Amino acid sequence: MKSYETNSQEYYLLNRFKFLLFDRGVNLDGEKRFNKKLQTYLNYGDLLELMLSIDDEIRKAYELKEEYVIFNSSFTIEEARDNYDCLLDDFIKANINEYEEFITLLRNWKSEIINSFNKWNGKRINNGIAESINQNIATIIYNTKGIRNTSRRRKRIMYSINKDGFNLY
Repeated sequence: MKSYETNSQEYYLLNRFKFLLFDRGVNLDGEKRFNKKLQTYLNYGDLLELMLSIDDEIRKAYELKEEYVIFNSSFTIEEARDNYDCLLDDFIKANINEYEEFITLLRNWKSEIINSFNKWNGKRINNGIAESINQNIATIIYNTKGIRNTSRRRKRIMYSINKDGFNLY
């Protein structure tokens, strides 16, 4: 975006509608509306296509992102094992500087990423519950900076984690 003039069509599209590149929940086939800057009727799908036509690297980055989202949301553990290296090769071959850190992450965490496709009771195993508890504890600690009594803070944390089975006294 910064490589274009601030009054250019490219800058306008990338600045105003960048959410289209990241958010999968946008209805791309919605009603067309008149855009004053572009002087035409467009829906979100048209705007996304205009953005992807700005530069081949933007299109390739978007396609790789979509490929990873599909990989992560719909593959089984066997398919993940079979297709992981192909996915990593696609990211490497694209040679997009902004993906270098992500490529390193994919290389270093291969077994953990593949193991995340394991299912128990029909759901993928993750640490979301533990992360939620940790966030709640961090919030309580932040909000109780004025409480000097460590025992009271501990009781408050224990109560917030397990309201039903904790006895305060």
